Amino acid sequence: MIAFPANSQQVSLAKWMTSEADFSLTPMSQNISPSGTVRGVIIASPSRQDPDYYFHWIRDSALVMDTLLTLSPGASNQSPWLLQTFADYAAFSRELQLTTTLTGLGEPRFNVDGTAFNGPWARPQNDGPALRVLTVLHSIQRFHASTALLSTILQTDLRYILTNFQVPSFDLWEEVKGDHFYTRLVQMAALRAGLDHFDPGWNIPRQDLQTAITSLQNDLDLHWRSDKKYFSATLNRVEGAEAYKFTDLDTAVILGVLHANLDSDNFSVRDDRVLATASQLETVFLAIYNVNANTYSTPYPVAPAIGRYADDVYFGGNPWYITTSAFAELNYRLSLSLAKNKSYMITELNLPFLKKALALRSEANVIKLKTGVNLKGHPHLLKLLQQGLKARGDLFMARLRLHTPPEGAMAEQFERNDGHPVSARDLTWSYASFLSAFESRKALSK
Repeated sequence: MIAFPANSQQVSLAKWMTSEADFSLTPMSQNISPSGTVRGVIIASPSRQDPDYYFHWIRDSALVMDTLLTLSPGASNQSPWLLQTFADYAAFSRELQLTTTLTGLGEPRFNVDGTAFNGPWARPQNDGPALRVLTVLHSIQRFHASTALLSTILQTDLRYILTNFQVPSFDLWEEVKGDHFYTRLVQMAALRAGLDHFDPGWNIPRQDLQTAITSLQNDLDLHWRSDKKYFSATLNRVEGAEAYKFTDLDTAVILGVLHANLDSDNFSVRDDRVLATASQLETVFLAIYNVNANTYSTPYPVAPAIGRYADDVYFGGNPWYITTSAFAELNYRLSLSLAKNKSYMITELNLPFLKKALALRSEANVIKLKTGVNLKGHPHLLKLLQQGLKARGDLFMARLRLHTPPEGAMAEQFERNDGHPVSARDLTWSYASFLSAFESRKALSK
């Protein structure tokens, strides 16, 4: 049973996406500095039990703030609101950097009064400081201004990354301790961005940044499983999830690529290894979720619902709004990248992913993709693929629409059998992930 088939008949997908984007800003904004919290707090969700997400996560808050910075000027309420919201976030971030915790800057979450959460938890999580670096640098670009406070935040986080990038930590799902593709990739992206915007006042040797970047790039290449044709999410596993997660094919890889947002070919949306990983993930989830049995017979066409990994058990192991949005964004961003850089080789690795996009064009029955072809020399094929990738992204957005209640509220997950929302309500990251995908789609028409 599909959760909300009735809303499929009311408006076009494009109108729904616009409406959902407008709606999403409200609950997302309400989760920023809500009443009873310190200014700058971004709660993961208003949910306080089953599960209790009423905390400020370093990772989630950086991603949410970065999404707000990405929105077109004027889209995230008025500019003064955005300026004040970021100012509150930056001031609170500095306070957290100075707060004594059990694991220093690797502490993943804090109480909403700004005090350290010292209860049992998966710690350290070393992706947070890297994501905060990317968000702070994004703010400097957006507002065309820096401050002593922002410089101090950057210096502190960059020093932490340099000291700890080879130290095992817990993954973004807070389940497994080891060396993670996601963490390493956002760390490398943060160090690259730091090098690009280097400030001598940080008192950090430029060579230290470059050395760490090279080391992380080499480590990331080790995650490639040529025998399996996907990026392994975790290497050198230390502990965690002992009774489950026996597969290492994980959507965290795709999230890492999107959050790092590199403009190079390696570890970006253009990397054929990334597309091979995405294609395998889609195939896995299509097979294991009952809700995907209706993929081709729903009230309108949709792509498969996407989860975290195949043997997930959290809340029953369901598709997530975050991960399904990520697959929409992956398609949109690749289409946008091909528009900017037309030189792109078809390989055995990216062929399955690209075939899905080309199949959505009416000319697909007479045009065949072949390995060894550079799209730069085939403008008609390039255009068809760009259009097909946008259409594929839309199918993942249509999947989200199918499981989003008519009023627009997004939880953390939707149930794998009947598609109704489950787990934490109004998950801030769910809205941010949807908005990020929608912004990527809008960029295609600019």
